[in-house]
Amino acid sequence: MKFNSLFTVLVLNCIFTTDIQAQEKVSNTTVKSYAKEVYGTTTAYQSDEHLLEYKNYLNRVEIVTSKNEKVINKTIKSLASVRLKDKYAKLTYDNHLNFNKKKFNALKYAFNFNDAKDQYFQVNGTEYIIIIKANK
Repeated sequence: MKFNSLFTVLVLNCIFTTDIQAQEKVSNTTVKSYAKEVYGTTTAYQSDEHLLEYKNYLNRVEIVTSKNEKVINKTIKSLASVRLKDKYAKLTYDNHLNFNKKKFNALKYAFNFNDAKDQYFQVNGTEYIIIIKANK
């Protein structure tokens, strides 16, 4: 009985520790920089509350290659099918000429971050697949 209790505590600790680490994946500096790229000098969408929400969004973005088992047999849309949020700043689509996996700004795109299912988008002309993880 003692072993089961100890095991349960260890498993829960691992789960909560992993969850906390995942939430800290994107730095606050990066979130502010990405928001500024999308919203320019408009501060209405760059409040602390907005930045926290954007951080949540960005931490649910994963980029893999088309050979990754996570995307096999999934419906994958073109990234170009997603509208750019270019009302406040001049933005361009990511493609094979300018895509940088480490600097991809998902805030530029009108992704449905509230979808209950994972979503998959291929960067045009590349093997990269952007996964927007479900809002759970």
